[in-house]
Amino acid sequence: MAHHSLAELVDMTQIVAMAEAYHKVSGVPFGLVDAKDGTVLGGTGWQDICAKFHRIHPETMKKCQESNLQISASIELTGKSYACRCANGLWDIGIPVMVRGEQVATLFLGQFFYVGENPDVEFFREQARKYGFEENAYLEAAGAGSRM
Repeated sequence: MAHHSLAELVDMTQIVAMAEAYHKVSGVPFGLVDAKDGTVLGGTGWQDICAKFHRIHPETMKKCQESNLQISASIELTGKSYACRCANGLWDIGIPVMVRGEQVATLFLGQFFYVGENPDVEFFREQARKYGFEENAYLEAAGAGSRM
């Protein structure tokens, strides 16, 4: 079967609009990534800790990419959703988006702490030191993460 991109099959502006509405009521960050080439098809609600810190620094960005690859590999292997704590200390969930038996995308719900889970302050303090992040701003961003 030929690979189809989700963007070829649906109106992505409508999908993103629905995701943004869902994010407003739930606080859950959302990302939709093409299953074959990793292109980000849409996203909303990125947490400050990721957008302002992890995705900016080359080493922490690499950790984000490795987490995405781990999630994608597990989904490809099992065909099922997969959750993991990324090396930067936040939870991520990947859910396969299937069309006629073909995975066309991965829905990422991520960059969060579970309800009742407290961020490991010492872990994030050490991350701030290691990567040169302004500690107070980084710790504030870590504490402000979405809760599921």
